[in-house]
Amino acid sequence: MPHRKCHRLANSFKAASSTSSQLLTDIAKLTSEDVANYLPYSPTPHVVTAKLLDPLHVCLQSPTRSIAMHALKALRSAKRQSGSSNFQDCRLIDTSVSGWQLAENGSLYLEVSVTAAISPAVFGVGTIVKLLAILNEPVIGKIVKLFVTNDVKTLTILINKTCGMNEEVSDEFEDNMEEKMSIEWKALVRIVTETGKCIPMLKLDFKNTFDTLMSGEKRLVRTELGDYLMKGLVDTSHSMYYGFPSPNLKPRVPSERLYGSDTSTSETLSTYQIVPFTRCLNRNPSHEELVFYQAILDPNIMVHLHESPVGSGKTTVLAAAVKARLMVQKSCRVALTAMTNSAVVALLTVFEFPTLFTSKDVSKEDVRPLVVQAKNWKTANGIPTHPFDWKEIIKKCFSHQLQNFDMTTVSDEAYSTNIKSMFVYLRNNTIIALAALLGKEKYDYLSKLKCRELNKKELVKYFFDSYKPNLLFSTMDSLVNFTTYLPADCMPSLIAIDESTMIQPSDLTLFASKMQSMSFESIEFVLVGDHKQLNPYNSVASLSPLTVSPNVMLMNYDAMVTRFTVVHRCHPDATELISKVFYGGFLVSGKDIQQTYIQHNLTGITFRKPKVKAYSYVPNATSSAAVAQSRCNSSEAHFVVEYAKKLIYLNGIKPSQISVITPYTAQAELLEKLLPQGIICSTCRRYQGLENDIVLLSCCHTGGKLETHHNVGMEGDLFLEGFQVQATENGKSNFKLIDDDSLILVSLTRSKHFTTIFGNDQFLRSIPRWKSILELILA
Repeated sequence: MPHRKCHRLANSFKAASSTSSQLLTDIAKLTSEDVANYLPYSPTPHVVTAKLLDPLHVCLQSPTRSIAMHALKALRSAKRQSGSSNFQDCRLIDTSVSGWQLAENGSLYLEVSVTAAISPAVFGVGTIVKLLAILNEPVIGKIVKLFVTNDVKTLTILINKTCGMNEEVSDEFEDNMEEKMSIEWKALVRIVTETGKCIPMLKLDFKNTFDTLMSGEKRLVRTELGDYLMKGLVDTSHSMYYGFPSPNLKPRVPSERLYGSDTSTSETLSTYQIVPFTRCLNRNPSHEELVFYQAILDPNIMVHLHESPVGSGKTTVLAAAVKARLMVQKSCRVALTAMTNSAVVALLTVFEFPTLFTSKDVSKEDVRPLVVQAKNWKTANGIPTHPFDWKEIIKKCFSHQLQNFDMTTVSDEAYSTNIKSMFVYLRNNTIIALAALLGKEKYDYLSKLKCRELNKKELVKYFFDSYKPNLLFSTMDSLVNFTTYLPADCMPSLIAIDESTMIQPSDLTLFASKMQSMSFESIEFVLVGDHKQLNPYNSVASLSPLTVSPNVMLMNYDAMVTRFTVVHRCHPDATELISKVFYGGFLVSGKDIQQTYIQHNLTGITFRKPKVKAYSYVPNATSSAAVAQSRCNSSEAHFVVEYAKKLIYLNGIKPSQISVITPYTAQAELLEKLLPQGIICSTCRRYQGLENDIVLLSCCHTGGKLETHHNVGMEGDLFLEGFQVQATENGKSNFKLIDDDSLILVSLTRSKHFTTIFGNDQFLRSIPRWKSILELILA
């Protein structure tokens, strides 16, 4: 296998491939037929400029559904190559060749040096990296040594000539693969061993190789949600093609209709319907909440958009409405999903599930949840496994059935097969002491029982038939994968998507098509979000009109919209500030201004405005530094840490009551190392949808040469973390950093008591939005 193709294989080849011949066949298929299912290396110009053979708007509305599908996948491909994962997991650094040595086995040890402040967590020993700008495709290597001398980091990268190629295998390709590889290897060695040569290097992340929305169906399945979004994409791409202003950059609905009090909409719910909703909400619902619940109950509303401001209780009311619908409509099945793990954790938090699952009397429960955990779940909620994770539920349910079965009544062959299969599964896949759990007599009986065993697919189907889950929690990508296991009668009939503004419209169209293709029933979609909060991430200028919030498109094309106008999370003065700055002054606080807040009794910490204690500002004159593609400010980080320690040690605040957020991954990594244990630390983007009593915001950025980027949006560019490219009505693009309104709004509305802002005073006051906010705070 050639060195330059091993990254394409990733973990997707057949695990049972035992011969080199089969392995080469797998590679041949992957590099020819199935390559469209995997992330390409760089955007092609015709995708970036919104052209795909025919203009994009022609492809999107093509009567041939496969053409429309390919157009949507082209948009997703371009977005994925410039998405936030480039900054969080795949940082780009420029290296300079300083030495090399050929090993006896023909491998190459390449020594490169770099002066950038790189993170050992990203480019440490053992990291697999891609070396770019050498051949037509990236070269794969492994870091085997890392030395730091003053500001210079020296890395030794091992590049293998082959990955286990068997010379005796007959050639599977038309050309002579071994000869071709030998020629390429000589060219590679000659190119990379030029002292002083600049070679860009990128971490290789195998976890992100396969993309669930880029594979599978070749034909777009129509849904009502997809129709709304396709109309928006067609109109936008049509305007782009002819140079007109984009029609979907902001809602055409007046702010008063969105955020003013709603007295025109009526609700006609019965007492039978209202009682479970009230019980699940733990209080009497408002008129707006009843209108929302009524729309959730209506199976004829196929697309329901809930557009509400920050802190209005959207997630809490959604949870109560979903639970109530499952009680009222027993046949309903719901999937609650979001784009990120943190948003799914927020959904789980408001449901308040017990910390332990017991499988007794499952059939009598109105709500039977399953949690589908993503591979990186541990980093999202701090624990490795949720008690309602579907694999844990399988073990508990099977254990309960084995404990209760009667050996004297086992006569039916099918029943014996089920019992034996559950026993074998638990014995092979758990650490449960089955002999102690079942007793020696029953354990020996099941061990000796001779009958057919269910295969994996049959066993999973048996579990679903027994448990009958009616409430799924998952990220969108995990949900697509998981539903391939589900029987048709367990597929969700309603999918509610929280924080929907973060999803690219083309991705959401693909998601809806994929889910509908696996269901016999029409699926209802509920989107919950706030278009003023974080929008889909984008750093390609020519794509910016197409990466607006899907909420805006739905509002502009008259989808069903409900809303809340009362803010329940924030301090009343915080609500007043964000209402004035971001929402036209229409928002109302649902909290009592006479309530006692933490900041009323603080010692050792001075608030800049004693009468309005919703925000505190700690200015500084520090400087930030580039860390790979991210940003770090160590002096400001120490100010944040000292402030946090005063809260804990002088005021008795629990560490779990404090969250520290920052726009930059590198700053978050530094803060996490320095802060007292128990304090939550995250980036602003990951923290959307979450909340805490106290939030400390480290702005980090202090200006400098990173502010100017003339080539943003050009093919092959990789962008600095934090840059957000947004289209404007005059057709130009804004390149956003800490001055992004949506990032500022999210950052200032995460606290229930107060937020303290740390930032370079001169830099923040140079940004008009920040200047007006600081003037309101310090007035």
